Amino acid sequence: MSSAVPLAPASRRWFPLESVRGVAALSVVAFHAYQNQMVDIVGGHDRLPLLTKLLATTSDLAVDLFFVLSAFVLFLPVARAGLAGEPPRSAMDMLLRRCARLIPLYYTVVFLVWGISNTRLPGNWHDLVLHLTFTQVHSETYIYWTDGPAWSLAVEFHFYVLMALAAIFIGRRCRRVTTRRARLVALAIFPVALMVLGTAWMAYHSVVVHTSYTDWPVWFGPIAKGMAFGSGMMLAVLTAAGVEFRSAWVRPTACAVAVALIACSVVRRSDDVATEWLHYLDIAASLLVVGSLVLARRTDPRWLLWQPLVFLGSISYGVYLLHEPLMRILRANGAVPARDGQLIDVWITATTVAMVSMAAAWVSSIIIERNGLRLLAQFDGRGGFREYYPHLVATGF
Repeated sequence: MSSAVPLAPASRRWFPLESVRGVAALSVVAFHAYQNQMVDIVGGHDRLPLLTKLLATTSDLAVDLFFVLSAFVLFLPVARAGLAGEPPRSAMDMLLRRCARLIPLYYTVVFLVWGISNTRLPGNWHDLVLHLTFTQVHSETYIYWTDGPAWSLAVEFHFYVLMALAAIFIGRRCRRVTTRRARLVALAIFPVALMVLGTAWMAYHSVVVHTSYTDWPVWFGPIAKGMAFGSGMMLAVLTAAGVEFRSAWVRPTACAVAVALIACSVVRRSDDVATEWLHYLDIAASLLVVGSLVLARRTDPRWLLWQPLVFLGSISYGVYLLHEPLMRILRANGAVPARDGQLIDVWITATTVAMVSMAAAWVSSIIIERNGLRLLAQFDGRGGFREYYPHLVATGF
């Protein structure tokens, strides 16, 4: 926003969140490039443990931030419509919009990578079917196959379906009550339920049955991410309700606390179940950063409006989804330095992968993602097929 008088959070229709996504996507690329460069070093010794923890933490933070942002962006229209007593967007329309934006590139990457990896038919059809149905997150074997980062898209798709269905009942409940307080309660029930369910799931598997930290579907499945999605939805409710912070100290204080939480997560990180609880610090840090942007009436930070960063945010989905398979191709063709444990080679690898991924994401946004959005134009606001020839229907043709 560049207006002289900043709008209140409840009145705003746009927040500078794409730039945040862009920064988060690059942090994931940096960590995966570091992993790819340092793996199989002779002796298997981690010469840079602090850097490993820092990059791993920022990568986890970025993914949790994606979940919080997705929940916020999708639930904000539902919360605004609910508070106004208006019917929300139809469930079919909500799903179509997300599918048109995400599925074309997702399926393209899955088919291409699977086809290249499976050189002899019939190939591993189990892996392909799981990825095409977004159910690889329920498989301990295949959760990171084909395209590792795709697991988070599968988790988000579970959330999209659940929220689209829940929005129907939330909208009905909000229209039946007349007071603002009752509508706020109706809107808050679903986010709170997700947070409670996610926390109970984590507690059960870490305290009661002591599930191994390598049981990936438990710790990275949809239920385990309930706190992240529920928190983002609650932030949407607060924004729709008009909660705002006017003090000039809110943003710097929130960012300082967020940095402190990230530092604590880095220090406490280890290879055990306890690390999974550190995601709650990541979620809290994400809420502080995003909340300081969407709940403040002050002018948005200029660096978030910097056009190269805005552009990066607009292609961040492609960067996130494409960087791992592209990194494997670069490695196979000797386009990145050899794995020798040198820090300078890590940064060369990270920079190379980032640049190639951004170029590929830009091309894919033009060829694939835009055409996906054009397909969306075939449907009306209720999710039904749009009638392009009403005059022919009216005349009997």
